[in-house]
Amino acid sequence: MIGLWGPLAREVLKTVTRNDVSNMGIPYSSCAWIDIESVRVLAVRISYVGELGWELDVPFEQGAHLWDILMAAGKPFGLAPVGLAAYGGTLRVEKSYRLMSTELELDRNLVEAGLAKPKVKDADFIGKAAYLAQRAEGPANVLCTLGVDDNISASGEKRYMLGHEPICKPDGTVLQGRNGRRSFVTVAATGPSVGKHLLMAYLPVEDAVVGTKLAVEYIGELYPVTVLSAGPAAVWDPENARMKG
Repeated sequence: MIGLWGPLAREVLKTVTRNDVSNMGIPYSSCAWIDIESVRVLAVRISYVGELGWELDVPFEQGAHLWDILMAAGKPFGLAPVGLAAYGGTLRVEKSYRLMSTELELDRNLVEAGLAKPKVKDADFIGKAAYLAQRAEGPANVLCTLGVDDNISASGEKRYMLGHEPICKPDGTVLQGRNGRRSFVTVAATGPSVGKHLLMAYLPVEDAVVGTKLAVEYIGELYPVTVLSAGPAAVWDPENARMKG
């Protein structure tokens, strides 16, 4: 799979296929088979980075050829290859997207992660009783996205949290949910679209409110942070207009 994403992704794709890749041709959250030169491609209109574009799936042996085609076609548009720091860090954190093994672990549940749907299907499934109990009880903690308000250390250096730092009250008081779990940063990433260094963390319900002022401890100092979103809401383009255009 090669992800082709960005404001000009459609313009790049239009230069290498005769298929209809308009919003009508391949609506958001749908997929279609298209031909990119000699390569048959499954174009999946989804995005884990919050931008217009596709996951382009081809047999493994055709991946390098497809890559070369896209890079050549994208050169006039300023296309640039990016890696996991953008995909699994900056871009997904700006969208407040969850990730397995960071925000989604066995000691958390869907209610706390903000992934519980309005309804539960009638059919039975493994874990249904436990899930219904979690929904009825409500979250002990809520996954939030926070922005660092000031990252200048006492010595005048800029500090950028990396993840796993404790979140606390502005005076350093430990944050602890009703289940006894403390709040730690799950992921940290630069958020150029919003102009802040961003953190994600599970916060006690009473602190999981947009606008709440807290602090993050890093290398022995406290840095002020603000809750920018509580639950699944994104801090950048919350209406997903960029992806659906």
